[in-house]
Order: sequence, then C-alpha cells, then structure tokens
Amino acid sequence: MPNYFKHIDKDLWRSWGREQGVNAVITFPFILAASGALHIPLAANDVVNAPPLIAYGLAQWDTGNYLGSVAPIADATFAAGMAGELSAGAGALHETAIVENLAMNRAILGGDAEISVAFRPGGFGHNKVGIRLAGDQESQWFHMTRDPVPGGKPVVIVSPEGEFAATTPPKSEYVVSSVPISAARAKAALNQAQTLESRGDIWYALCIRDCATTTRSILGSAGLEAPAGTLTPKATFRWFENVGGK
Repeated sequence: MPNYFKHIDKDLWRSWGREQGVNAVITFPFILAASGALHIPLAANDVVNAPPLIAYGLAQWDTGNYLGSVAPIADATFAAGMAGELSAGAGALHETAIVENLAMNRAILGGDAEISVAFRPGGFGHNKVGIRLAGDQESQWFHMTRDPVPGGKPVVIVSPEGEFAATTPPKSEYVVSSVPISAARAKAALNQAQTLESRGDIWYALCIRDCATTTRSILGSAGLEAPAGTLTPKATFRWFENVGGK
C-alpha cells in the first residue's frame, strides 16, 4: 500500500498552523490539498463501503463468479489500507500539533510568579487552578463547582447551579503541577479568575463550562493555550504537566 502521507509538507503545516493558531483537526483537510493529496478523500469513500463490498465479493464467489469477486474484495482491501493511512496521517499531524503547542507554551515560561493546576482523580475528576503573584508567598486558588443534585448523580451534564469561586488549597487527594510565569501573566490570570468569580451563580455545562474549561480559560489569560481536544480535567492536567516538562 503506498504511503500517501510521506508527501505531506509538515514544515508547511507547522508554519501555517502556528500562524493561524489552530489544531491539526482543523488544518488536516487544508494540508491534504496543499500536499497534492486530494485523491485521498475521494478514495476514502470506499472505507465506509468496505463491509458491503466484502459481502458482495463473497456472494459472487459462492455463485461461482470468481472473477466477479476479485474487484469488490480488492476495493475493500484497499479501503482497509486507506483507513489505516488516514488514521496514521491524522495521528502524525496531531502529534506535530502537540509538539508545536508545547514549544509555544514553554517559550513563555519563567518569572517570579507561578501558576498551578491541581487534579483530583475519581469519577470525571476535578481541577483547581492556583495563581501566585510575584512577591507573594502563597497561591490563590479557584475552581468551578455545581450544587449537589438530588439523587446523587455522579456526573451532571447541565445544571443552572454552577459557581466559580475562590477555594482552599488542594488537599492530599489532589496532584499538583506548577510552572513559573512572569508577574504580568500572573496578574492577567488573576484578573480573569476574579472576573469569573464576580459573575456569581452561572450555568454549569460539562466540557463547556466546568472546572476544566474555566481552568483553561485562566491559563489562556496567562498565555498558556491548551490544544484543541483537551476537554476533561485529567486531560487538562496532563497537558499542563507536559508544559512543565514532566
């Protein structure tokens, strides 16, 4: 099976993606086009048709039409290879996106202030974000919560009873990662946290406005941007941990 993705100009993707600030999930079709691989989406149509192609080929074989079975089975085999190459190509580009993201974020690290992310395992997990201003000894911690739901549902998708507020430092059930940032970036992060806090009760929505998204919003105010697809509290913490080089 030919490796179509070896022709993709990854340097082109790196420069374009960096300038636009977008993830490989978005840039993938554009890179296919820019790399002269427009035939891949067209041929990929066979991927979804692989099962009926195999069934038709086997039916032709069973009726003694051996030559008639060759083409559909060959198409299905090609489709399986195509699916693998599409997956491998998307994975390679996404991996490049992660590398670029880490490099971009690590470039701004350093300073007298600090920003931290805490993660508590269990269930969907939970994030807290801490900000230590230059000259301060302790971090100020914040998180997004929702009021308990009658019946004790472990995961709530949407609730009108959400709140972003200051909180206590994380206890022993949390794992914490911290990175140094400049005084200005820490101040920007604190301003964002206080802006969210000033809104009082707000709607809670899983993966849209929850402990992880608000944490990433504050990190973004400090210039630390998570790659697209970073949704859960665990994914948010693991990405942030990688930014710190762990």
